[in-house]
Amino acid sequence: MAGPDLHESQVATSVGRMRSTMAPWRDGGGNRIFSTQVFGPPFIINQKGDVLPWIATGISSDASLKVWTLKLREDAVFQDGTPITAQSFKDYWEHGAKPENIVAWGGASLTLGDIAGWEELRAGDVIESEGLRVIDDQTLEVTTVIPLATWPLNMAAWHVGISKLDQVKADEDWGNAPIAAGPFSMTYNPNNGLTELTRVDLAGHQWNGPHGTPIMAGLSLPVVADAQVQVIMFENGELDVMSIGGATYEAALNPNHPFNPLLYVSPYGGLGFTKLKIDMAPLEDLLVRKALAHGQDMETIVKAVWGATATRAKGLISSLIPCHNPESDPQAYDPDLARQEISESTYGSGDNLPLLLIDLAHPTTVAMGVAMKEYWKDNLDVELDILRRESGMPRRESSQFYRISLGSWIPDPIQIVSNLTRKDSIEALSNIPGGYPVMDALVEYARSLPLDHPDRCKAFQAIEEEYLDKVYMIPMWEVQGVKWLVQPWLIGFESTSNLDFNTLTTAYIAKH
Repeated sequence: MAGPDLHESQVATSVGRMRSTMAPWRDGGGNRIFSTQVFGPPFIINQKGDVLPWIATGISSDASLKVWTLKLREDAVFQDGTPITAQSFKDYWEHGAKPENIVAWGGASLTLGDIAGWEELRAGDVIESEGLRVIDDQTLEVTTVIPLATWPLNMAAWHVGISKLDQVKADEDWGNAPIAAGPFSMTYNPNNGLTELTRVDLAGHQWNGPHGTPIMAGLSLPVVADAQVQVIMFENGELDVMSIGGATYEAALNPNHPFNPLLYVSPYGGLGFTKLKIDMAPLEDLLVRKALAHGQDMETIVKAVWGATATRAKGLISSLIPCHNPESDPQAYDPDLARQEISESTYGSGDNLPLLLIDLAHPTTVAMGVAMKEYWKDNLDVELDILRRESGMPRRESSQFYRISLGSWIPDPIQIVSNLTRKDSIEALSNIPGGYPVMDALVEYARSLPLDHPDRCKAFQAIEEEYLDKVYMIPMWEVQGVKWLVQPWLIGFESTSNLDFNTLTTAYIAKH
């Protein structure tokens, strides 16, 4: 039986810390649960990876897979009732990519960066991208620099949604109450960190697309810093849905645990890894990098640090992303091989290496670093110095390693591979233009293939093999979905590789 008034139901979920809302082009993902419903990207994706209409009604390409035509809904409006046009998307996307607005990790440009002229826009050399052309109010033509069969998936990423650019330019606090494009408005209270979503009801305008008018009144995200308190609130029925960490997840896997039937895992793949700065001694030597990779037992480390259900990552493409290769393991633990590699390096032995440095913050990654330190000392006579970073503390410039995590917000290997082979980010290769001709050729070929090409997976796996053989990173743990607890009265909750609550318009609260 339904609740007293389904249209007035309010879902509550918690966040672990105070978060400031921000422009979708800058958001690293903290607001992804609601971003598609507030900022309205052209499309959304479902749990199976299907592209569904949202602000846009459709997308098509020419035979080259480089020229895409995006069609918007004729009745699309911002939350104040003013029309959304193709120009709205063009101007907003370009605004977020300009040097004064873009974030260091790339933001929305990780998704939009293949548009022709985007790099010149990011560099400040131009004020418009040549690859975006407004045909009419409902039609935007997008030209990419290479064929991209997966472009429709890019158009569903959380950070390509928009809000009203006039407000962005006029009000520096616009992010606390943006005039956005989706069916839910958002307010953020910077004093207590509370984020609230409210269904938008505009006279004369209905969200009469494939999802209909939203059922629920909104979504409330109170800040609850203590994970145990979150669990207690969920047990008391004060939260309708919440994401959970490893310990709670492991307990809930027991069929007899009360949380077991409430588990939901989103199909989100990715990995945590140690990035090696190969332009710094001693990591310029490939044999040193190989010795470090083979000289520590990451399989054991991951289980010991992240728990029994954690999975060691063996490559770039996790098991939840198409084209995963379960047979590949080029960095398997092999201390004898590691000692041979270090002896054949230009340094001759581990004790000839300069001091290795890594800066870590989270307790689990510090524990991981301590384990690596012990393995490298025992197997290779190599010293690793670990700095426990406090909040706001910068990394040491002399550190040769970064600990990074990266997920794939589209269900395809192209996005995570593209991010990891960029040359303008700490996530990827060092900034040496033209310095990776083999890798560049492999990437260009794989990214150009249509989705139904028989060699597409082999092409992406070849990139993975090259990346790991050259030890541009040491994979650590594999992201195997985000784990949620969903109350039985929340009907229709679905999360995707985009980590969004993409059924927020159709979900409802039953009586409880």
